[in-house]
Amino acid sequence: MSDFQVTLVAGTYDRPHPLRDGCAKPDGCSLTYLAMKPMGLFFL
Repeated sequence: MSDFQVTLVAGTYDRPHPLRDGCAKPDGCSLTYLAMKPMGLFFL
């Protein structure tokens, strides 16, 4: 069974850093992390 693909768009904060650099990987998910500045997050 293949992993569920998830795209996470978030800022470059310390909390999601392990997801961004690949140290932490969610079970059953293939995560794509897109880092954006706050203005880009809310005003696409």
